Amino acid sequence: VTPLPVTLTALKVADNAKCIGSTSPDNGAVRAFIPNGAVENTADYNFFWFRGAVDATPDYTGAVYTGIPDGTYSVFARHKTAGCNSDTAT
Repeated sequence: VTPLPVTLTALKVADNAKCIGSTSPDNGAVRAFIPNGAVENTADYNFFWFRGAVDATPDYTGAVYTGIPDGTYSVFARHKTAGCNSDTAT
């Protein structure tokens, strides 16, 4: 049996708000979850974030990715016990 990928939702939490030339740290944030009715499931999955396209090594692992610069990010989730992957969201 080959299960279908689960649906993944990824949302921007905060823009990276900095003045031009600022040396302050990046402060953008994104989050991801697997919707299950009214519940946002993050406990049963590992989330893998990539700056740009998905490649061999994730830039971050976790449901919420903070302190990030402007850019395009891709994420997918893998169920912790079953090993099933989600769709990829950008």
